[in-house]
Amino acid sequence: MARSSFLLGVWLAASPVIALCASGCAEGNDAGTGGESGTGPTTTTTGATTTASTTSSTTAATTSTGPTSSCTPDEGLPVDATCGLFVQPSAPAGGDCSQSSPCRTLSEAVARVTIDSFRVYVCSEELVESATVPAGVELYGGFDCEAGWSWSLDGRTPWTAGPDEIPLRTQGAAFPIVVSGFDIEAQSATIPGGSSVAILADGGALRVERGSIVVGDGAPGEAGVAGVAGADGTPGLIGNNSAGQTGGDGGVTVCAAGFSGGDGAKIVCNGACMAGAPEDGEPGAAQGGGAAGTSDVTDCTDGSNGVIGVEGTAGVHGVGIGTIDENGFTAQNGTDGADGAHGKGGGGGGAKTDVLYGGGGGGSGGCAGTKGTAGGGGGSSIAIVALDVDLEFVGVTATVGKGGDGALGGLGGAGGLPGLGAAGGCISLQCSIPGAKACKGGDGGVGGAGGTGGNGAGGHALIIAYSGADPSVSGLTYDPPQQSQAGLAPAGASMGVATVFLEFP
Repeated sequence: MARSSFLLGVWLAASPVIALCASGCAEGNDAGTGGESGTGPTTTTTGATTTASTTSSTTAATTSTGPTSSCTPDEGLPVDATCGLFVQPSAPAGGDCSQSSPCRTLSEAVARVTIDSFRVYVCSEELVESATVPAGVELYGGFDCEAGWSWSLDGRTPWTAGPDEIPLRTQGAAFPIVVSGFDIEAQSATIPGGSSVAILADGGALRVERGSIVVGDGAPGEAGVAGVAGADGTPGLIGNNSAGQTGGDGGVTVCAAGFSGGDGAKIVCNGACMAGAPEDGEPGAAQGGGAAGTSDVTDCTDGSNGVIGVEGTAGVHGVGIGTIDENGFTAQNGTDGADGAHGKGGGGGGAKTDVLYGGGGGGSGGCAGTKGTAGGGGGSSIAIVALDVDLEFVGVTATVGKGGDGALGGLGGAGGLPGLGAAGGCISLQCSIPGAKACKGGDGGVGGAGGTGGNGAGGHALIIAYSGADPSVSGLTYDPPQQSQAGLAPAGASMGVATVFLEFP
C-alpha cells in the first residue's frame, strides 16, 4: 500500500465529516468554486485557494489566509497538539506523550502509537536510546520545545545509543516509515568482533529525510585461545630382581581416557620357575598399543613402543563476507582446531627364566594437546543494514568508519612426551653383562598436538549492506569508503571490503 493511501485512510477514519465529503461532495457542490453545497461544508475562495471553513485536516489547520499549523514539515508553522505524540528527552518521567506532557523516550511514544496518532515529534535535545519503530510510524525531529513546537527545516535532533547498540531499527510491512530531522550516530563497537550500525531496516519501506548518518568503527575480532599442552607419560617400573616377584608395572596414564603401558613379564616359581606373558600397551597391539615382548628360558624380547598420537586438524580460516540478519552483521570467524589424540602405551618387556628376572614395564602414552580456538572476524562499520526494504532518501548524508581487523586463531597445545619403558630386572653387579638381565618395556607414544584455530576475516566499511531488494542512494550524499577503511585479516582469511553497496545472501 502506498504511503499516500495509508495517510488518506487514517485521515478519513479520523474525520467523519471529511469521510462523508469523500463520497458526497461532488453532488452537493455543483457551483465549482465557492457557494453553498447542500449538506456539505461551506467553502471560501481566496485567490486560487479553496479551504473548508467547517472542518480541519489532520495535516494542517487553515484559515482564509492560509494554514495556521501543520502536522508535516512546513517552515515556521507550529505543530498542533492533536497531530500526534511528543518526546522531550529532558522532560520529567511519567509524561503521557502529549504536547503539554511529553514522554522522555521514543520507545514510550512508539508504544502509544495508534491508527489515529502515528506521528511522533521530538525536541532537538540529544536522544540516547535504541528504538524499534513499526510500520506506518512517522518520526520528526529538530523541534525547539521551548518555542512552541514550530517547524524549523534546519533543526535536527542528535540521536545515538550506547556502544554496540543500533540507534534505529525499523520493522516494516504494508505502510511506510518516515524518519525526518535526525542526526543519527552509531558509536564505535567495543565488544570484540562487534559492529557499528546506525540503522537496521527490516522489510517494508523506509524514507529518511533531512538528516545525517555517522558511523563509528567496527571492533577487531577476538584472538583465539591457545590449547593446553598435554601432560607427559608415566615411565614403566624396572623388572623384579628376585624369583617369585612380578615384573615391572607399566606406567599408569594421567590423561583422561589415556593409555597406560603394559606390565613386564613376571617369574613364577612353584617347584619349577616359569616366565609369564608380558602385556601389550593400551589399547592393545591391534589399536596402536605397543606389542608385548616375549619370554623364554635363555632369551626374551623387548616390548614395542606405542604409536604416536595423531595431531588435531587445524581450524578453517574465515573465508567469506559474513552475514546480515535482524541482529545486524555477524563477522566471518574462523573455526576451532581439533584436539590431538593421546599417545598409545608401550608394551611390557619379556622375562628369562635362566636368570629369574622379570621384564620392564612399558611407559604410558603422552597426553594429547588440546585445540586452539578460532580467531574472531572483525566487526563492520555500516550506515544501513537493509533486509529486503525499499529505501528512499531526501537530503541525507552518510559517513562510515573502519572495519575491524580479523584475529589469529590460537595455537594448538603441544602433545605430551612419552613415558619411557623400564629396563628388565637384573642384579646390579651383572646388569652390564650381555644376556644377564630381562628385557626392556616399550616407550609410550608421544601425545598428538592440538590443531591451531582458524583465523578470522576482516570487517567491512559499507554505506549499505543489503539482502533482497536492490537499494537506491538517490538523495543520499556519502563519502565512498576507501580500502584503507576495510579490516585486515591474517593469512588464509578474507580481507574486509570497503564499498558503497554490498549484497549478502
